Amino acid sequence: IPHLGTPDKQGTRMVYIKVTTRYERSRVPVGVRVRDADWNAKKREVRVSNPEYSKINAAIRRKISDLEAIYNAKLSGGVNVSAKELKRTAGAGSYFAYAFQYLEGKTYNTKRSRVAIVNKFKAWAGRDLSFSEITPELIERYVSYLKGVNNQYTVHVNIKRLKEVFTAAVRVGLFESNPFDRVQVDAGRANRAKLTAEEVRMIEVAELPERLKQARDAWLFSFYCAGMRFGDVCCLTPEKVKGDRLIYTMNKTGVSREVKLHPKAAALVPKVIGLIDVCPDPTQLRKRIAAKNVVINRQLKEVAKLAGVDKILTFHVSRHTFADIARKKKLPIQVTSELLGHSSIAVTQAYFGRGFDDDTLDAALDEIVG
Repeated sequence: IPHLGTPDKQGTRMVYIKVTTRYERSRVPVGVRVRDADWNAKKREVRVSNPEYSKINAAIRRKISDLEAIYNAKLSGGVNVSAKELKRTAGAGSYFAYAFQYLEGKTYNTKRSRVAIVNKFKAWAGRDLSFSEITPELIERYVSYLKGVNNQYTVHVNIKRLKEVFTAAVRVGLFESNPFDRVQVDAGRANRAKLTAEEVRMIEVAELPERLKQARDAWLFSFYCAGMRFGDVCCLTPEKVKGDRLIYTMNKTGVSREVKLHPKAAALVPKVIGLIDVCPDPTQLRKRIAAKNVVINRQLKEVAKLAGVDKILTFHVSRHTFADIARKKKLPIQVTSELLGHSSIAVTQAYFGRGFDDDTLDAALDEIVG
């Protein structure tokens, strides 16, 4: 029988299938959440007021059908099935199917990056995997594979995201423990590329073909505006320029931000407005930003080569470059954090990566020792 669980902080409830056998009772999560107003308690289904009512109701019916099929199969084999055993068996379904369903509720950018990680794992496995096959031993083998093709930080992120899916299944009661808890993967150090002040000047004065100038201008505009994120640059409009101030709401955090519009940045405003066709639909807007980001990053690699900068240049490098130059100029970390629009100083510290460069550490040692 379908029913709702307890509400979370957002006021939504998990949909469960209550299972009763002659031996005991249990409940199996469907993997979707709904609000009370969208639930028809009499019909035990989601009302049409929910935009995804058809999809959710189909998932409920499918879960009931799966449970009945498992129960009947075991019963025909002469096995007495308890409700808890039925729940455990039902939870041994496809890890990948559950992962893709779980990621459906994420924002566009989050879903896009994490689906890529899940697909990477699936390609390595070469087939579908049930939850019961995700063992510490299998995870260790996958970690060994990743270490052969990725740096340590990327390995850490991949395993962290895969673990998150299993954690979600544990949270809704499908399993009691998570095999990823028994596999420790050190984060190492994120390889955060950044340019020196001299390399920024090389980008500024580089002779470029016309087709690459907008990518260069957008990157420099971001740097001049304290590492303005790509999505925010894409959404730049004349209305956001108030004299020598740039006032806008950050797409990532929804927080309003105001920065000084340096004359170098002001000169580039006409060149970077209109990177994409801005639309009111948030999902469509994120798709357009992501697609344009791919194009710009491809062009920036050409820009770096023509400018004589022997580093992989992407748009996000502008933020790390701004943070690193601020650190080298000994700006207080609180000031740098505010300029970058970070939510905390801890985030800014992560931008500094390893910390101080060798020259700075050598000079500090000489200063202390004398």
